[in-house]
Amino acid sequence: ALHPGLMDTGMQERIRRSSAEDFPRVDEFRAAQRAGRLKDPREPARIVAYLASPVADRNGEVLGADDAELQRAASELFATG
Repeated sequence: ALHPGLMDTGMQERIRRSSAEDFPRVDEFRAAQRAGRLKDPREPARIVAYLASPVADRNGEVLGADDAELQRAASELFATG
């Protein structure tokens, strides 16, 4: 399983424009954006593609998208040069 974290998506943008009445956790999402904690959705997409590839040797783990080794392996597999 992969926990990608908070993504900077259109849905995130709509949430941040919501009122606290419509979305009680809106302040949490606004703070995450101000703090730069939202990730580009392509980052976890590369990790998922890596994990689905034949070269990945990870199984039975819960992984975070912030795992440096996982990010490095995914970047190396999909590096353009």
